[in-house]
Amino acid sequence: MPLSEIARPEHVQPLHGAAIVVTGIVHALLAGAAGADEATAGRPASSRHPFGRPLVFAHRGCCGERPEHTLGSYLLAMEQGADYIEPDLRLTKDGVLVALHDATLNRTTDVEKHPEFADRSTPDTRRDRQLWWVKDFTLAELKTLRTRQSIGRRPRDHDGVETIPTLTEVARLVADYNRTHGTAIGLTPEIREGADVFEEWLATTGREFGVGSPSMPLHLQSFDLGTMQRLRKSTTAPCVWLVTKRPTPQQITEIGDTIDGFSLAKTAIFEKDPAAYVRGLHELGYCVVAWTFADDGFDRQQFDSPREELAAALAAGVDAFFTDFTASGVAIRDAAAGVGR
Repeated sequence: MPLSEIARPEHVQPLHGAAIVVTGIVHALLAGAAGADEATAGRPASSRHPFGRPLVFAHRGCCGERPEHTLGSYLLAMEQGADYIEPDLRLTKDGVLVALHDATLNRTTDVEKHPEFADRSTPDTRRDRQLWWVKDFTLAELKTLRTRQSIGRRPRDHDGVETIPTLTEVARLVADYNRTHGTAIGLTPEIREGADVFEEWLATTGREFGVGSPSMPLHLQSFDLGTMQRLRKSTTAPCVWLVTKRPTPQQITEIGDTIDGFSLAKTAIFEKDPAAYVRGLHELGYCVVAWTFADDGFDRQQFDSPREELAAALAAGVDAFFTDFTASGVAIRDAAAGVGR
């Protein structure tokens, strides 16, 4: 089955045909300037929320309560109502995709307690410590390590319990959960490396689990723009560029319809007139995702609470958001949407 036959979820409107041809129009839209409606006459307008209601993306699972990127973290996120779970993807020495954010193992595993791997470490030139790199370990070797919570203020009662999961194990977990509970929770992998391996996995193993089908929607993201542009040509899954700053009008003009949207750091969303900025991106046909919200961390200079911060992003019109605490994210999203009133 060609990757192009993997269906783009119905709640995402394709961007094809919405090419951006005049930088001045982009300036007007992103600034919320008068006359923007006339400037875009004839363009296919996207809905305010291309995804429908704002979606909850479980950042590394429910990593506020469990060690990140573990099956337990993903399961808890699904139980708490996540719409999508996020596995960051790294490649092992023997070419297997595993769910890990960092290129090194120090922060989230007990690798330093394994004397058999002492010779795998390399000096950290910036700090007085040793580093163990994922790429230097086979899957079998990684499976001997145990995961741990990396943020000291968060619960540590699940440290040392779980191993690093493969992407296949994550997909199996989600497929089993969806089948058992009648849900359609999706995957939003962050492609940190191994895009070619991921393409092959998606066309083979991923297909077996229904990844990219209505039963398990797929949403792709990467900090590498070229990776998203490439994958968008070979799959109909929405492909979103992760950015820490607002892309410039010139960048957006050059990007055109080669990606489906932007996933922005929340600081970029709140930089200036968030609602006008998000509306401008919507008018250009893009979806807008915001990251990352947490119960134990927020911008205290702008907001009085984590709830207020996330509510402000939702009020600005973001289509989805990443959160470390799934239950809180679902509750705030539902309250903003008037669910249960």
